[in-house]
Amino acid sequence: MTTSDVHRRATLAFTTALLLAACGGGERAVPLAVATIDTLPGGAISVISPGPTAWTDTNGWRLVEAGRIRGEPGEGGELITPVSMAVDAAGRVYVSDRSPALIKVFDSAGTLVRTIGREGAGPGEYKSAFIAVKGSLLAVHDPAQSRTSLFDTAGTYLRSWPSGCCYFMAIQFDDQHRIVIPIPGDARSEGVQRYVRYDTLGAPVDTLRLTLPPEGKNWTVRSANSAMSMGIPFMPGLVRTLDPRGGMLFGMSDAYRLVRSSTGQDTVRIFGRAWAPAPLGDDRRRTAVEEAIRNAGPRWDQVMLRNTLALSDVPTTLPAFDAASVDAEGNVWVRTDADSSHTLFDVFDAEGVFLGPVSVDALLPIYGASAWGPGMRYAALEDENGTPEIRRYRIDRSRR
Repeated sequence: MTTSDVHRRATLAFTTALLLAACGGGERAVPLAVATIDTLPGGAISVISPGPTAWTDTNGWRLVEAGRIRGEPGEGGELITPVSMAVDAAGRVYVSDRSPALIKVFDSAGTLVRTIGREGAGPGEYKSAFIAVKGSLLAVHDPAQSRTSLFDTAGTYLRSWPSGCCYFMAIQFDDQHRIVIPIPGDARSEGVQRYVRYDTLGAPVDTLRLTLPPEGKNWTVRSANSAMSMGIPFMPGLVRTLDPRGGMLFGMSDAYRLVRSSTGQDTVRIFGRAWAPAPLGDDRRRTAVEEAIRNAGPRWDQVMLRNTLALSDVPTTLPAFDAASVDAEGNVWVRTDADSSHTLFDVFDAEGVFLGPVSVDALLPIYGASAWGPGMRYAALEDENGTPEIRRYRIDRSRR
């Protein structure tokens, strides 16, 4: 889609909204916005939306729960601790579990089809497994053993090659069938995150390099023998995600701007929307501090924790966003707020135009064991008894 096509579509949406309002048809009391699209010096495209261009918060897309995968005891079918997930074009769900490490494959109805590989150090084995699927290939990155393996989706082991250690992060197949693996930062240049792109034979193709911002303020707790550092809730920071079309998306969450980059160093497109910081109430800030204290665990002195994890350090406003990901159709889902009972997303199309918001009555993680499939969102959550399960959400694009 060209820039002029995007502008024409946004203008058409604006005109349609005005006609509906004039005719008294529908809920669109506020006209839809028009995205401003510019070419910046150097050729990067800027797409800034003053508001939603396709729907309001009452008549747009929805994520509708479409089923749950709980697994069954026996033959590796029980879900224990899902750490990574992928979905193929047929709707089969690949879940990397641990304790023991095992990749479990469920069909679109939630029935266990097979397991792939097993825990160990030999060929076709792994101690940790971060996975991605493309066509008939399943990539398995094992940072605990600094290697990546390739299987076919029927479970046949194909090959392995050395890759980076120690980064327990999501991997990605891109549209050119390159496998994108995060590895430690460049030893010659501090503050750089590297992602090596491999072909399916295991040969490195190139490297993405993302310059990281200076580390912000953290909470650091020390005892006689150890120290622990943790992020401060709601503190703005760098948000990044791999883009299945190639490259990555990233942005600092103290402003509503995201960058699409092909190498991590260049800027292909900048997009975002009008934004003003939303206030954070003291009750929610206190709850976040108490949760951090609970997560620290009983081994740390409670008085020391309460002296270190100060409420005054927690921001009084929300950041612009805290996560982002790209769905199977190229739309960008930006998480703007989330707690135990709800998740708020902003949805941008593949060109960076803000379509509208989506609210879900559940906490849907972006990172960790979650994945997009054709028209679907999958997330590893827990049921009311604390038992792990995979929830499937259908993207309902009908308008109400």
